[in-house]
Amino acid sequence: MVNLLAQELVGDKAELSQLLETDPVAYIQARARFDEKQGRLFEAFRAADEFQKSQVTAANQPPSPEFVAEKQEQLLNLIPEWRDHNKQAQEAAMVAGVLRGAGYQDDEINAVYDPRAIVVARKAALFDQLQQAKAKKTQAPVAPVKPVKATAQSGDAPTNQSAKQAFQKLKRTGSLEDALAALNARDRN
Repeated sequence: MVNLLAQELVGDKAELSQLLETDPVAYIQARARFDEKQGRLFEAFRAADEFQKSQVTAANQPPSPEFVAEKQEQLLNLIPEWRDHNKQAQEAAMVAGVLRGAGYQDDEINAVYDPRAIVVARKAALFDQLQQAKAKKTQAPVAPVKPVKATAQSGDAPTNQSAKQAFQKLKRTGSLEDALAALNARDRN
């Protein structure tokens, strides 16, 4: 409303300038309308200022105990696990930590009463906790595996001369080709 009245006054002021030079009687009538609109504009400014002040005052008032109890019940319906006060205290501290990490101040955190916002912040905190647990699992040192030496079992012992030579060569070189040759020589027996 304030913007509309201000725009009308700008247009009327241009019209007043023309009327002053061309028609003084019409100027007097238009000037009366202009002064009336200007008065309404000032009244609208005053009302808007009072409204803004009342909003600030209302925002600074602590919420009523009934309001807090209602929001707490809604929160417990959304997060039934929080009916356990120990779990609620633990997770609430975790949620507050996540919010502080996002730049919230303690007074801002304490002023959050919307259960939906708390549910979203809790999900973010649980996700961060899950990511940290994953990172710890992947960082766990893995013990190096010692290589195992192949030993011949009594049933695997070569019986002919060519198989014995192939296994001796395999022991010296350790190559894959020599291993295949030794197995083939043993199977031919």
